[in-house]
Amino acid sequence: MGNVVRKVRVSVGEPGREWIPDEGEPSRHHGYAPVTVQIGERSHRVGVAVGIPEWQRGMGAVPVSAWWTDASDWDGLSVAERDAVLSAIIEAAPRLWRTLQDRRSAEVSS
Repeated sequence: MGNVVRKVRVSVGEPGREWIPDEGEPSRHHGYAPVTVQIGERSHRVGVAVGIPEWQRGMGAVPVSAWWTDASDWDGLSVAERDAVLSAIIEAAPRLWRTLQDRRSAEVSS
């Protein structure tokens, strides 16, 4: 039997650490941020994009989603762990998006 991943917790990285990819300006539709993924006693930092994917924009009420941005961030994770992490990130997407929006608002206000 393969390893079973029981619990994956996803938390947003440090405040103010959102980054802008090489292609240019920040988007009001999505953001990029490091996310700390806790699996048992181990933690990993992975880069994720969170928001509304470009291909879904303009399609009406589309739920916020999240997706990983760099496969090298996933080194050291088994296939089962990668699947569990991706599921946890997608589940946490609305919370992650609200956190990024709150950070952006705080930066504009200060």
